[in-house]
Amino acid sequence: MNLPESFENENVVVDTDSQYTYIGRLAAQQEGVICLEEAAMYNAAEGRVTLDQYLDECAAHGHAVSRQRVWVQTRRIVSLSMLSDIVKPGQASE
Repeated sequence: MNLPESFENENVVVDTDSQYTYIGRLAAQQEGVICLEEAAMYNAAEGRVTLDQYLDECAAHGHAVSRQRVWVQTRRIVSLSMLSDIVKPGQASE
Protein backbone atom coordinates (compact mmCIF):
# COMPACT_ATOMS: atom_id res chain seq x y z
CA MET A 1 0.00 0.00 0.00
CA ASN A 2 1.54 3.27 -1.11
CA LEU A 3 0.02 6.21 0.69
CA PRO A 4 0.02 9.73 -0.70
CA GLU A 5 3.05 11.78 0.32
CA SER A 6 0.67 14.42 1.66
CA PHE A 7 -0.26 11.99 4.48
CA GLU A 8 3.33 11.77 5.76
CA ASN A 9 3.82 13.42 9.18
CA GLU A 10 0.08 14.17 9.40
CA ASN A 11 -2.44 12.83 11.89
CA VAL A 12 -4.44 10.10 10.21
CA VAL A 13 -7.34 7.80 11.07
CA VAL A 14 -6.74 4.14 10.19
CA ASP A 15 -9.84 1.94 10.08
CA THR A 16 -9.03 -1.78 10.17
CA ASP A 17 -10.95 -4.97 9.50
CA SER A 18 -11.00 -5.60 13.26
CA GLN A 19 -12.61 -3.71 16.14
CA TYR A 20 -9.61 -1.37 16.28
CA THR A 21 -9.27 2.09 14.77
CA TYR A 22 -5.99 3.95 15.14
CA ILE A 23 -5.23 7.66 15.17
CA GLY A 24 -1.72 9.02 15.00
CA ARG A 25 0.97 10.76 13.02
CA LEU A 26 1.97 8.73 9.97
CA ALA A 27 5.70 8.38 10.54
CA ALA A 28 6.73 5.62 8.15
CA GLN A 29 5.51 3.08 5.66
CA GLN A 30 7.35 -0.07 4.74
CA GLU A 31 6.48 -3.25 2.91
CA GLY A 32 3.30 -4.49 4.56
CA VAL A 33 3.16 -2.06 7.51
CA ILE A 34 2.71 1.57 8.43
CA CYS A 35 3.99 3.24 11.59
CA LEU A 36 1.96 5.75 13.57
CA GLU A 37 3.63 7.80 16.27
CA GLU A 38 1.93 9.57 19.18
CA ALA A 39 -0.99 7.24 18.55
CA ALA A 40 -4.32 6.38 20.12
CA MET A 41 -6.38 3.24 19.64
CA TYR A 42 -10.18 3.00 19.71
CA ASN A 43 -11.57 -0.44 20.54
CA ALA A 44 -15.18 -0.71 19.35
CA ALA A 45 -15.79 -3.65 21.69
CA GLU A 46 -14.94 -1.53 24.74
CA GLY A 47 -15.86 1.98 23.62
CA ARG A 48 -18.22 3.98 25.80
CA VAL A 49 -18.95 6.30 22.89
CA THR A 50 -19.46 5.52 19.21
CA LEU A 51 -16.54 5.72 16.82
CA ASP A 52 -18.11 8.80 15.20
CA GLN A 53 -18.33 10.55 18.58
CA TYR A 54 -14.74 9.60 19.39
CA LEU A 55 -13.47 10.89 16.03
CA ASP A 56 -15.47 14.12 16.41
CA GLU A 57 -13.77 14.74 19.75
CA CYS A 58 -10.33 13.90 18.36
CA ALA A 59 -10.83 16.18 15.36
CA ALA A 60 -12.02 19.04 17.57
CA HIS A 61 -9.62 18.68 20.52
CA GLY A 62 -6.84 16.30 19.52
CA HIS A 63 -6.37 12.68 20.55
CA ALA A 64 -5.06 11.35 23.84
CA VAL A 65 -1.82 9.54 23.11
CA SER A 66 -1.77 6.01 24.50
CA ARG A 67 1.09 4.62 22.42
CA GLN A 68 4.36 6.28 21.46
CA ARG A 69 4.51 4.11 18.35
CA VAL A 70 2.26 1.48 16.76
CA TRP A 71 2.76 -0.59 13.62
CA VAL A 72 -0.33 -1.56 11.62
CA GLN A 73 -0.33 -4.26 8.96
CA THR A 74 -1.49 -2.73 5.69
CA ARG A 75 -3.45 -5.87 4.77
CA ARG A 76 -5.72 -5.09 7.76
CA ILE A 77 -6.44 -1.49 6.66
CA VAL A 78 -9.94 -0.89 5.33
CA SER A 79 -9.64 2.88 4.97
CA LEU A 80 -7.31 5.70 5.87
CA SER A 81 -8.05 9.41 6.07
CA MET A 82 -6.54 12.55 7.49
CA LEU A 83 -7.90 13.45 10.92
CA SER A 84 -8.48 16.96 9.59
CA ASP A 85 -10.92 15.47 7.02
CA ILE A 86 -13.31 14.24 9.73
CA VAL A 87 -16.67 15.98 9.33
CA LYS A 88 -19.15 16.13 12.19
CA PRO A 89 -22.35 14.33 11.12
CA GLY A 90 -24.97 16.79 9.93
CA GLN A 91 -22.48 19.56 9.19
CA ALA A 92 -21.11 20.48 5.80
CA SER A 93 -17.38 20.31 5.24
CA GLU A 94 -15.44 23.55 4.85
